[in-house]
Amino acid sequence: MNIKNYQIYKGDCLKVLPRLADESVDAIITDPPYSSGGQSSGTRAAMPSKKYVNSEVKIVRPDFFGDNKDQRSFLYWCTLWLGECFRIAKIGSPVCVFCDWRQLPITTDAIQAAGFIWRGLICWTESPPTKVGGFKKID
Repeated sequence: MNIKNYQIYKGDCLKVLPRLADESVDAIITDPPYSSGGQSSGTRAAMPSKKYVNSEVKIVRPDFFGDNKDQRSFLYWCTLWLGECFRIAKIGSPVCVFCDWRQLPITTDAIQAAGFIWRGLICWTESPPTKVGGFKKID
């Protein structure tokens, strides 16, 4: 497959998506904040650069906001932007939403509430830092 015409959008989805025309995109591929790190509200509220780092990680990544929602607000927020995605997606377009295993049930609810038909999932397998992860089919 040779893709010659594509556009990647980076920004706050609730500001970018409303500017796009109805049924104007061929696929939705997104990796939203997971809002899932930590066992308590205090650790979930920590900045991502602190809560997603273990002692072996040497990579420093920039902080971002929006990663500290509770389950209800996460569902509502996902339904908002996924509804916009549904509006701009051509009929039959795939939607690929990366999520943490803890947010899988809420994410599948939001995908369906936005209007998409749930078809299943593909797992990304994590690998040690010296190897590359990959997708794994779930039977």
